Amino acid sequence: MRVLAVVIGLAWLADARLPAQQAATVQGQVLADADGQSLPHARVTLGVLPSTRASVLTDGTGRFLLTRPAAASPAARLTIAKAGFATLVTTVSLPELADGRPLTFRLRRSTAVSGRVVDRQGNAVTSALVAVRPSPLDGAQPDNSSRLALLAETNDLGEYRVGGLGDGHGNSLWMALAVVAGR
Repeated sequence: MRVLAVVIGLAWLADARLPAQQAATVQGQVLADADGQSLPHARVTLGVLPSTRASVLTDGTGRFLLTRPAAASPAARLTIAKAGFATLVTTVSLPELADGRPLTFRLRRSTAVSGRVVDRQGNAVTSALVAVRPSPLDGAQPDNSSRLALLAETNDLGEYRVGGLGDGHGNSLWMALAVVAGR
């Protein structure tokens, strides 16, 4: 009899539903950090998983409006990307969405490093890894290994490009640090 009561209790619990989260609206504006100008056609994405992700482009005045899917978690990752600017990734919590006030996001200009890798005979080196990191000339210590290096792989012409390097100050220098032999 106890086993039957436990089975019935488990079946009831399995059918019980947790309160569903409601869909929430995220609205705001994307601006350039340097001068406060609106950034039209920036991509604003809320969420990570394809099943709970929503994405829109900002309008001509940099404004956006998107709905967070009801299945999304109470805090969601918000990613804002625009060519020529460093991608902004932040977390937006349910309380921030609940008050209905527009959010303002400021994007910083970005930097790109590009080049071509050749061997001693001038032939393109393909599939070489190029490490790009902030230059010691921007005030960092040369042996400061805590500064992140980004990697790029050369293409069939030996060319590489690393973009979206947010400099934070508008004047940081980036350099290609090392080349790991390719084919």
